[in-house]
Parts: sequence; C-alpha cells; structure tokens
Amino acid sequence: KQTIAHNTIVVDEHSHFNGNINTSSKFHSDLYFFDASHPEYQIMSAKEVNAYPGIQMHRTFVMIDDPVLEKPMVLDIFKVNSKEKHQLDLPFHYYGEIMNMTYQNEVSVKTLTPLGTKNGYQHLWLTGLGKTEDSQAKFTWLNDGRFYTITTVADKNTEFLTCRLGANDPDYNLRRDPTFIIRQKDAMDHTFVNIVEPHGSKTLTKEIVTNPYGSVKKLEIAFQDENYIAVKIELNQTDMLVILSLNNADIETSHELIIAGEAKSWKGPFLMQKFAGSN
Repeated sequence: KQTIAHNTIVVDEHSHFNGNINTSSKFHSDLYFFDASHPEYQIMSAKEVNAYPGIQMHRTFVMIDDPVLEKPMVLDIFKVNSKEKHQLDLPFHYYGEIMNMTYQNEVSVKTLTPLGTKNGYQHLWLTGLGKTEDSQAKFTWLNDGRFYTITTVADKNTEFLTCRLGANDPDYNLRRDPTFIIRQKDAMDHTFVNIVEPHGSKTLTKEIVTNPYGSVKKLEIAFQDENYIAVKIELNQTDMLVILSLNNADIETSHELIIAGEAKSWKGPFLMQKFAGSN
C-alpha cells in the first residue's frame, strides 16, 4: 500500500499523506482536463495538492496512436512544484528482462542493500545505479515477446535505479518483481517527461528479432515556464510537438507562444502538432 509500490511520484521516501489512509480518504486529485475526441491521440490531465504539504503535482498522459508508430505509445508529463528542495522518485514497475540501457550503470554484483528503511523502501533491493551525461536516457526490457522502452529527459541530477522486491522478507512473502526508478535529487520545480513505447518482437522458435530499439529518436522539453510546457518528440521521418497550458484549462481560451523563434497559436489547454522530421 506504500506509494513506492505504485507508478507515481514519491517525495523524500515518504508515502502520500504520510501513509495515513484516514487522511487520504478526505481528499482526491482534481481533473484538469480530458479529451478523447481525436482518433490519433487521447489526453488526460489532473492535479494533486494534498498528498504532500506545500507540493503541487500535475500529471498529464497523452496516448498517441499515430500511423507512423508500430504500436500506440504514452507520453507522461509529470510536473512537481515546491518551495523547498526534495528528492523525487518516479518508479515504473514492469515484467520481463532488461535488454538495454543507454546510461552508465553500476550493477551490484557482490552485495545487495535495501533501498531504504521504511515506507516500502525497506523491501526493495538496490541492484543497480546509473547516471548519464546526455539530455535523455533509455531503458528497454523484453516481456512476452515484445520490447518496451522508457525514454526519459535527464540532467546532471538525474539518477536511474534498478531494484527488485525481496529485501527484509524472511518468509518469502514478496514476489521478486523488478522496478525501474527515475530519481531527481535536490529538486524544487521539476518536470519528469517520459515516453513508454512498445515496439518490435522476439520470436524464440525462429530466433528472429525485429525493431529492438523503437521509434523515438529524441525526447526534449522545447519550452517551459510557469504557464506552459512544450515537449518535442523526434521519430523516424516525423516530429511531434505537444504544448500544455498549465494553469488555464478553459477550452475557449486562446494561447500564443514563441518556441525556437516560431509562433504557435491555439485554443484550449493543449496543442498537438505533427510535422516532417529532419531525416
């Protein structure tokens, strides 16, 4: 029941509402907007201001089902605002075997230590710790004959943790499930931007592998201030731009923004554009 067991932000290794169910039952997250009217993408967005005192969390999912993609993928934009610095953990629990990491990773090959001492962290073995000098990183695994890749925007304070359940479990009550955690240290206003992309296949009987690396070439934050965020996705032959209005979800409001010298104008809380890529 601890927050680290779910795919959402954990602040300073403490569960939402400090793990108090009676307190959490008094509140709920607020829907910011939802739009499923477009055949090639669906988008939903919500805000949470009660889980941690003084911290606002704003998460937006965009499921993109475009003809240029082999399978639909999910863009995950998770913005955290705080007046103080915190450690932010965003876990992704998955099934399967690790296939590829584009970051430098130090694996625990001789000894294992629990990731923490409480709030569910005491049950996770830390199996690897990585960093990158690049502006993005990729984590790929294989499950049931299909590849999956998380592409994430990174900086010098980003760490990548691989973990596995089983620590402090003397009676073998926990399944040995793996976890991938994106950690941001000393963060105040920070935005996690990730894409979860299914792609390719591996056929064991024929020993054939197709598209093991996916279609996402580059993921970046093209623009960000207190009112807007723009995310650019570079694919093979095609680029996409997603712009979110962070503080005005009215569908009739007009917006104007200049990104990389180009003016963008639209109506409503978001803009989704597709255009030819550079190669």
